[in-house]
Amino acid sequence: MTVHVLTIVSSYGVFALAMGLGHRHLILGLRGKLDTDEEERSAGSIYRVMQIVFSSGIGTVLAACGPMNPGEDFGAGTPRRPGP
Repeated sequence: MTVHVLTIVSSYGVFALAMGLGHRHLILGLRGKLDTDEEERSAGSIYRVMQIVFSSGIGTVLAACGPMNPGEDFGAGTPRRPGP
């Protein structure tokens, strides 16, 4: 459960970084201040950050799966009761 929470929290920060870089790229592009080399470097940075976001998302999904035995909880040691 700890890994799951830490993965989610860290992905929020990486997503915010990607969003900030994207806004920077958009604003500079609209103002015409991006030359070809700068545009390629900026797009490459955004792409790398988005790769981290997606890999964090995969880690979140895998950690959320939890135990594969349906009667067990996250390390609680007591089986869940069936039914309502």
